[in-house]
Amino acid sequence: MAPQMKGLVQFITDIRNAKEVDDEQKRIQTELVHIQKQFQQSNLSGYHRKKYICKLLYIYLLGHPLDFGFNEAIELAKSINYSEKTIGYLALAAFIKGKQGRNGDETSDSQWQSICEALDIDFSSPNAEHVCLALSSVVDLCDYRESLVKRYETRVFGAMVSPEFDFTVKKKAALTMYKFVRVDSDAVSRHPEIISRAVPLINSESLSLVLGAIPLLEVCTRLDYKACEPCITLAINKLYELIVEKKCPEGYHFHGTAAPWVVVKLFRLLEALVPDASSSKDILDKPNMNRLDEILKVAVSSSIECSSDPDSSVEARNVSGSVLFGALSLSAHIIIEEEQEVVAADSLCVLLKSPDINTRYLSLGTLLQIAARNDKSSVAAIYKHFSLVSLLLRDRDVSIRRRALDLVYMVCNSNNIEKICSELLKYLAIAEFSMKSEVAVKVAILAENFATDATWFVVTIAKLLALAGNYVEDDVWCRMAQIIVNNDQIQPTACRTMVRYLKGGQYPESMLRLGSFVLSEFGQLIEDVTPLTEQFSLLYVRYPQSSVLTRAMLLSAFFKYYFKCEKLRPQLKKVFEEETNSFSSEIQQRALEYLALVEMNDPAVLKLIVVDMPPFASKVSPLISRLGTVEALKQTFKLAEPTERNPELEEQETPVFEKLLATSEAKLIDLDSGRIGTTIATGMAAVSRPAPPPPRNKRRATVNSLSDTGTLSATSTGSNDNSRRSSVSLLHYHEPVLSPTWKEGYYRLCRFDQGIFFENSLIRIVYRLKRDRSTLHISLNYTNKSPSTITGLTGKVILPKQIGSEYVVNVVKHPDSTIPEKSRTNQLLDVMIRSMYRDASVPIIHISFMSGGLSNIKLKLPIILFKGMCRGAPLSKEVFLNRWTQIVQTLGSKGEAQRMIKLTKPTTTVALGRLITLIGFDNLPQVDANPYNIAAAGILNAKTQNFGCLMRLELSPNDNTLVGLTIRCTTEGLSDIFAESLSDVLTNE
Repeated sequence: MAPQMKGLVQFITDIRNAKEVDDEQKRIQTELVHIQKQFQQSNLSGYHRKKYICKLLYIYLLGHPLDFGFNEAIELAKSINYSEKTIGYLALAAFIKGKQGRNGDETSDSQWQSICEALDIDFSSPNAEHVCLALSSVVDLCDYRESLVKRYETRVFGAMVSPEFDFTVKKKAALTMYKFVRVDSDAVSRHPEIISRAVPLINSESLSLVLGAIPLLEVCTRLDYKACEPCITLAINKLYELIVEKKCPEGYHFHGTAAPWVVVKLFRLLEALVPDASSSKDILDKPNMNRLDEILKVAVSSSIECSSDPDSSVEARNVSGSVLFGALSLSAHIIIEEEQEVVAADSLCVLLKSPDINTRYLSLGTLLQIAARNDKSSVAAIYKHFSLVSLLLRDRDVSIRRRALDLVYMVCNSNNIEKICSELLKYLAIAEFSMKSEVAVKVAILAENFATDATWFVVTIAKLLALAGNYVEDDVWCRMAQIIVNNDQIQPTACRTMVRYLKGGQYPESMLRLGSFVLSEFGQLIEDVTPLTEQFSLLYVRYPQSSVLTRAMLLSAFFKYYFKCEKLRPQLKKVFEEETNSFSSEIQQRALEYLALVEMNDPAVLKLIVVDMPPFASKVSPLISRLGTVEALKQTFKLAEPTERNPELEEQETPVFEKLLATSEAKLIDLDSGRIGTTIATGMAAVSRPAPPPPRNKRRATVNSLSDTGTLSATSTGSNDNSRRSSVSLLHYHEPVLSPTWKEGYYRLCRFDQGIFFENSLIRIVYRLKRDRSTLHISLNYTNKSPSTITGLTGKVILPKQIGSEYVVNVVKHPDSTIPEKSRTNQLLDVMIRSMYRDASVPIIHISFMSGGLSNIKLKLPIILFKGMCRGAPLSKEVFLNRWTQIVQTLGSKGEAQRMIKLTKPTTTVALGRLITLIGFDNLPQVDANPYNIAAAGILNAKTQNFGCLMRLELSPNDNTLVGLTIRCTTEGLSDIFAESLSDVLTNE
């Protein structure tokens, strides 16, 4: 603060010296009265006005509202004195922010007009300092008044490109334009020249201007990627100058590193400009790729050299570390060569030894990004340093421990599963309480997905329960029970393992629950080693000390023992009689029911009631909902999704939990009632029987891997098929429930290529399709109609399970997750048609967002096979009839399909002709002179080959709602698909 403002200094001193709150309040009120009197003077000088405004700002910083002084702040902003103008703009921002924070107290239009007058003066000033003040001020104020963007976007753009201003003004103008685009993304569409003039700024000789232009280009990339593509080469050239050629102006070196802020931001800009590794070859030509390769190698090597130098200062190591992580992040994002990924992984693993916590944390984050790409070479390179990563599980910083745990989870496979689970179990014994549950769930999922030996799997999960049974939810042992039921081979092993732990005496209650279920279901398999009486004794010894839920499960187990072992019946009947007087209503009710069944003394009835546990038909592990899928991890580490589906590759390499849809599912075992594997007769609180299992097939004699459902494949060893379990190995596709009004937009866009796809009170979705032979370019425009900002917007395309390679959907551009009020965003999709498919196989788009509450919209994408049609060359009557006959002669009835279609409302041949033209056929009026008949021809463009299609429509002269359809195509099956599709479109018009 200027030293001549003695009154301000004295006022601040008095406030600081106040010993009581009342003294402070009294001094403030006295000063406010004095300031109000001074503002009433007509000859108040600029100096005194500035001093009193500074006092008001200090009072505002103490938490008091600003109730007066707005006009004086305007006068200061209009002053020609720089210091007065600065205080004036600062006070105006404080006034606006203070009023926005108070309910019902908003800035009036007249006050906004006064502010705009001051801004207009400074934007028109030839003084660069005044222009900079106006730019800084409008950046703060546009948050509260969006209309300022439209008012000043032209002036800000002019300041950004004007040759009259120096680099300082241009930098501030670029940053202001960046803020404008964030507030109102339509600014780019109103002024498309913004991008074309901002791109050359990357090549500016002023690194300060480059630093200011990069954020603007980043946000513009999300709005118009194609327009920003030219700056890829400019960014690579600038990086080459700074990193390889070491060309950097004086004053921009920081501890030996050339312009580290510019370098890191350019790395981030290139990540935005190159969507993923699969598209890098198409976007980056060979010279640019070679240059970028050299840039990354030099940046990594020099940064590691500086970081490992013991003589380097802390600041130098921090700067080189920032450049290193930026280079490695870009390398993991766009470079697909395995050798470079291995080098990046090795370099990052070396940094895990760094004594700096931030370096270790960032290294783990980048390693996670590399591992999530699932490249065998890079994962193997990371696993070479497993001992080092496992040491970080014991790091003193909890964030590093969590990231190390995630990394261990992501590098696990069938080759290293035993070593990783062994290490995690060792860590589980010493892990803090907050991490035990997460470690336990990870061990359970890894063992389930990658186990190759049945005995090892059972022993591992049992050891997991023994170590952390009291720290994990019931999902872990429930999943173990499901796998045991579905696999015959491991049932004897599981029983022996349970007996061994129960004999040990020290085990958690979850182990007792699992043991009660396993032994009561399959205990007879080890009866020659451990009699049923001994099994019962092992379970009953802990019965009095167990919780109500566990005792309920034990009672169910005892009831099954009653059925299986006659020696135990007197003792078990006594137990049921004693529990009829239990304080717990659940135990009492259960005991009464079981006792009533026992006293019936009818083996035939018991045989009907107590049946073998059928195999679980569930495909989704309940642990997945706890831990999350690999897709969730990819979102966390910002990984790009693959652009093309390969079903064979998915079946061979994709982990089980990556295949599963994130759907909610009921628990596999009824924990609340404790009834496991026992179905009680009607009239009692019974657990519903699962669906009958599929026909049982012969299973392999050795355990090779975990099946798709997370169960172990095993051999059936008994002769009684009813007492054995069969594994379910297929994941059935459950079509999502569509939104109630999906049909209106779907069938509208089956007929047209653009229009409203969906609309409600919150959002409008406009669909546009552009046909490019076998490729369909789809644009979905989301417009916010709600009175508030839409957040968390996602549009996920769900492919039906039955789709193989019939078509491929590529998400070119995702929508912005946030849409301000009355704004919009776009999502771009490319669909490549490869072969024939039916309308029932079109994908579904799941749109979710937050606007007052969570909204979910599920719609069918109208990319029916007709969308791949084109008209082709016009056909004469002779050519049409000749080809019409040739198809039948060649393919017979397999090349033809006929339908009689009953419409919901009357139509005409003109309307029918317009419809077939819209869907892609060429209407041929010269072929048939009958006014009630229509002949049409078209070509279906597919990636593999093209197919010819001929059509005849006959409208009944007596009933204009009855249409006869005949389609002939040059390949088998296509005519049936087209006839079905056209019938569906016509009947839903």
